Amino acid sequence: MMTEAPAGLDGPVRTMPVMGLLLSVLGVGLLCGLLMLLLGQLMDLEARTVLSGIEGIGVVLAVGFASIIVLAPWKPRTVGTWMTLWLASTVIRLLVTPLLGFLIYSATRPEPVPYVLCLAGAYLLTLVTEVWAISRSLHRQGS
Repeated sequence: MMTEAPAGLDGPVRTMPVMGLLLSVLGVGLLCGLLMLLLGQLMDLEARTVLSGIEGIGVVLAVGFASIIVLAPWKPRTVGTWMTLWLASTVIRLLVTPLLGFLIYSATRPEPVPYVLCLAGAYLLTLVTEVWAISRSLHRQGS
């Protein structure tokens, strides 16, 4: 929930939608995980294949939650500052997610196709839901 404070140079001072951001990452992780389990049942996939996809989703969850904690959306900042920080956070996540994914892949050797597809799909869905949560919150507050 955004709280309004006196206006700064870059617009009103607010907080970001903490719960919206957390729920966007968690919701996408749960949705993708359930979808992978369902596909595993419907297509009679091996357990290793299903777990490889869930492992890729776990990478996105870990990086997403870490990104939100580092961003500290509960701190009041100007809207202009928030947009700059969010964009920087997104770019860093774009670099860190495949790096961490590669490191985990190298260490655990999951099935490559479900791992990469689930990692990429969960990342893109997280980005979409995060943009939706932020824009909805800003629109509601009239910024």
